[in-house]
Amino acid sequence: MLVISATFRRMDEISVEEALNADGVYVIWRGKNKVRPADIGQGKLLDRIAKKQLKKPHSEVSVLIAVMKDSSPGINKENAELVQALLLEVARQINRWPTEAKKNGALKKVDEWLETCHTIGVNVRGYDPLLYPARPPLRKTKKIHAYFAKDSGEMFSLQIAHDWNRRH
Repeated sequence: MLVISATFRRMDEISVEEALNADGVYVIWRGKNKVRPADIGQGKLLDRIAKKQLKKPHSEVSVLIAVMKDSSPGINKENAELVQALLLEVARQINRWPTEAKKNGALKKVDEWLETCHTIGVNVRGYDPLLYPARPPLRKTKKIHAYFAKDSGEMFSLQIAHDWNRRH
C-alpha cells in the first residue's frame, strides 16, 4: 500500500522558501465562486500558480497548497500527480469539478501504481481542498483510497472511496 500525506494550507501561510522549487498540489479559487474551485493542479508550485494567475491577472484569487515533502524530488512529483488525479476524481463524484479544468488528472498513473502496490491511500489534512478556503481547517483527516475491484464480468476496474459526501 502506498500512503501519501497531503496537508493543504493557504498560500499566505507558506513561506517562499518552502514553496520555491517544491513539487505539490494546488487548488485555485477565483472571484466570488465559493462552490467550485477554478483549478486543481500539480507541479512546481510557485511556477504553476504564477502561470495560471497570469492568464487572469485581475481576478480575486485564493490558493490552497500541499507541498510534497518526500526525500526525493522524483517521488514528490509522482505523489503530486497521484493526489491531483484522485482529488479531481473525487471532485467529479461530488459535483465540484473545477471551472477551468480541461482534462482529468493522470488516472492512468494511478492504474500503473496500483499494479504494484494494490492500494493507494491519500490522507488529506489542513484545509479541505474541495471547500472554499475561508472555512476553518479540517478537524480530522479525510481519506481517499484507490484500488482495483472485480466487477460483475470478472474484470478489474478502478474504484475510489473517499470521505467526502455529496451534501457539502
